[in-house]
Amino acid sequence: MYFIRPATLLAVLLFAVLFSSFTPPPVVLEEVIVQIPGATQKTQADIRTRFASVQGVYVNGYCESLKIYLIRVDRSLQPDNAFLETVLHDQYQLSYFIKAGCTIEQVRTMCGMPASDSDPALNPQ
Repeated sequence: MYFIRPATLLAVLLFAVLFSSFTPPPVVLEEVIVQIPGATQKTQADIRTRFASVQGVYVNGYCESLKIYLIRVDRSLQPDNAFLETVLHDQYQLSYFIKAGCTIEQVRTMCGMPASDSDPALNPQ
Protein backbone atom coordinates (compact mmCIF):
# COMPACT_ATOMS: atom_id res chain seq x y z
CA MET A 1 0.00 0.00 0.00
CA TYR A 2 1.21 3.51 -0.84
CA PHE A 3 1.16 6.24 1.81
CA ILE A 4 1.54 9.97 1.24
CA ARG A 5 3.84 11.79 3.57
CA PRO A 6 2.06 14.36 5.74
CA ALA A 7 4.35 17.18 4.51
CA THR A 8 3.61 16.34 0.87
CA LEU A 9 -0.10 16.18 1.55
CA LEU A 10 0.02 19.53 3.34
CA ALA A 11 1.93 21.12 0.43
CA VAL A 12 -0.58 19.79 -2.11
CA LEU A 13 -3.53 21.02 -0.06
CA LEU A 14 -1.96 24.45 0.47
CA PHE A 15 -1.22 24.76 -3.25
CA ALA A 16 -4.80 23.76 -4.12
CA VAL A 17 -6.30 26.27 -1.70
CA LEU A 18 -4.08 29.14 -2.80
CA PHE A 19 -4.56 28.69 -6.53
CA SER A 20 -8.19 27.61 -6.56
CA SER A 21 -9.21 30.92 -5.01
CA PHE A 22 -7.10 33.05 -7.38
CA THR A 23 -9.19 35.32 -9.57
CA PRO A 24 -7.72 37.79 -11.99
CA PRO A 25 -8.35 41.45 -11.24
CA PRO A 26 -11.45 42.86 -12.93
CA VAL A 27 -11.01 44.80 -16.14
CA VAL A 28 -11.66 48.47 -15.50
CA LEU A 29 -12.50 50.29 -18.71
CA GLU A 30 -12.41 54.06 -18.50
CA GLU A 31 -13.93 56.28 -21.15
CA VAL A 32 -11.53 58.76 -22.69
CA ILE A 33 -12.97 61.34 -25.06
CA VAL A 34 -10.24 62.88 -27.22
CA GLN A 35 -10.70 65.80 -29.59
CA ILE A 36 -8.04 66.19 -32.28
CA PRO A 37 -8.65 69.46 -34.16
CA GLY A 38 -5.91 68.75 -36.70
CA ALA A 39 -7.24 65.34 -37.73
CA THR A 40 -8.08 65.02 -41.41
CA GLN A 41 -9.97 62.35 -43.34
CA LYS A 42 -6.58 61.10 -44.50
CA THR A 43 -5.15 60.69 -40.98
CA GLN A 44 -8.39 59.66 -39.25
CA ALA A 45 -8.29 55.98 -40.25
CA ASP A 46 -4.57 55.70 -39.53
CA ILE A 47 -4.96 57.28 -36.09
CA ARG A 48 -7.82 54.89 -35.33
CA THR A 49 -5.66 51.93 -36.35
CA ARG A 50 -2.78 53.16 -34.21
CA PHE A 51 -5.04 53.58 -31.18
CA ALA A 52 -6.43 50.07 -31.72
CA SER A 53 -2.90 48.64 -31.88
CA VAL A 54 -2.13 49.84 -28.35
CA GLN A 55 -2.76 47.07 -25.84
CA GLY A 56 -5.73 47.91 -23.63
CA VAL A 57 -7.04 50.71 -25.87
CA TYR A 58 -10.38 50.16 -27.65
CA VAL A 59 -11.75 52.65 -30.16
CA ASN A 60 -15.48 52.94 -29.59
CA GLY A 61 -16.17 55.40 -32.39
CA TYR A 62 -15.24 58.61 -34.16
CA CYS A 63 -17.33 61.76 -34.59
CA GLU A 64 -16.14 63.40 -37.78
CA SER A 65 -18.00 66.68 -37.31
CA LEU A 66 -16.37 67.30 -33.90
CA LYS A 67 -13.14 65.38 -34.66
CA ILE A 68 -13.57 63.39 -31.49
CA TYR A 69 -12.40 59.83 -30.84
CA LEU A 70 -14.40 57.74 -28.39
CA ILE A 71 -12.00 55.44 -26.58
CA ARG A 72 -12.23 52.93 -23.75
CA VAL A 73 -9.01 52.22 -21.89
CA ASP A 74 -8.19 49.20 -19.75
CA ARG A 75 -6.49 50.90 -16.79
CA SER A 76 -4.79 47.68 -15.70
CA LEU A 77 -2.82 47.83 -18.98
CA GLN A 78 -2.72 51.60 -19.58
CA PRO A 79 -2.67 53.28 -16.16
CA ASP A 80 -2.43 56.77 -17.68
CA ASN A 81 -2.94 58.55 -21.00
CA ALA A 82 0.70 58.46 -22.12
CA PHE A 83 -0.38 56.44 -25.18
CA LEU A 84 -2.06 59.62 -26.51
CA GLU A 85 1.24 61.47 -26.54
CA THR A 86 2.93 58.54 -28.27
CA VAL A 87 0.27 58.10 -30.95
CA LEU A 88 -0.71 61.71 -31.60
CA HIS A 89 2.19 63.97 -30.80
CA ASP A 90 5.21 61.76 -31.48
CA GLN A 91 3.76 60.25 -34.65
CA TYR A 92 1.72 63.09 -36.16
CA GLN A 93 2.70 66.21 -34.19
CA LEU A 94 -1.01 66.76 -33.51
CA SER A 95 -2.37 68.56 -30.49
CA TYR A 96 -5.30 66.99 -28.67
CA PHE A 97 -7.74 67.77 -25.90
CA ILE A 98 -9.20 65.31 -23.43
CA LYS A 99 -12.86 66.16 -22.85
CA ALA A 100 -13.19 65.57 -19.11
CA GLY A 101 -16.70 65.14 -17.80
CA CYS A 102 -18.06 64.02 -21.15
CA THR A 103 -19.25 60.47 -21.84
CA ILE A 104 -19.23 58.35 -24.96
CA GLU A 105 -23.03 58.27 -24.98
CA GLN A 106 -23.23 62.09 -24.80
CA VAL A 107 -20.91 62.45 -27.80
CA ARG A 108 -22.80 59.75 -29.72
CA THR A 109 -26.03 61.65 -29.12
CA MET A 110 -24.51 65.01 -30.17
CA CYS A 111 -23.10 63.46 -33.34
CA GLY A 112 -26.21 61.47 -34.25
CA MET A 113 -24.36 58.18 -33.86
CA PRO A 114 -26.15 54.95 -32.88
CA ALA A 115 -25.96 53.79 -29.26
CA SER A 116 -22.87 51.79 -28.38
CA ASP A 117 -24.79 48.75 -27.06
CA SER A 118 -23.77 46.68 -30.08
CA ASP A 119 -20.25 48.08 -30.30
CA PRO A 120 -17.58 45.35 -29.82
CA ALA A 121 -15.32 47.88 -28.10
CA LEU A 122 -17.83 48.09 -25.29
CA ASN A 123 -16.91 44.59 -24.11
CA PRO A 124 -13.45 43.70 -25.43
CA GLN A 125 -12.34 40.10 -25.25
